[in-house]
Amino acid sequence: VQLRRKPLQEMFVNGEVLTVITQWLQPFKDGTLPNLTIRENLLQLLLELPGIDAPRLKASGVGKAVFYLSKAPGEVAKNKKLAQELIEKWSRPLFQLSDKYNGVSWEEREEAIQQ
Repeated sequence: VQLRRKPLQEMFVNGEVLTVITQWLQPFKDGTLPNLTIRENLLQLLLELPGIDAPRLKASGVGKAVFYLSKAPGEVAKNKKLAQELIEKWSRPLFQLSDKYNGVSWEEREEAIQQ
């Protein structure tokens, strides 16, 4: 609930919350995914959080976790779509593009998130 409060979001992003979110999104050692509701809520929250730039994506590992979910065979379609939206959102500044999504291929977006 506190993460959805706009005045606190920048503070959370500057802190370690992205690393914690990464831990909640990553599959377990046996390959199973965490709770579906948790994954869905965290992906939705990530869409709402401002200021998640390339250094934060890399340091926290959240970009890789989201990318994994976008391709995971056990992930539901709704969460795959949310993960793809995040990849597109985060890749726009990396390519110095506006909010118009033409001109950058899906492969280029994936590569940028993985760096």
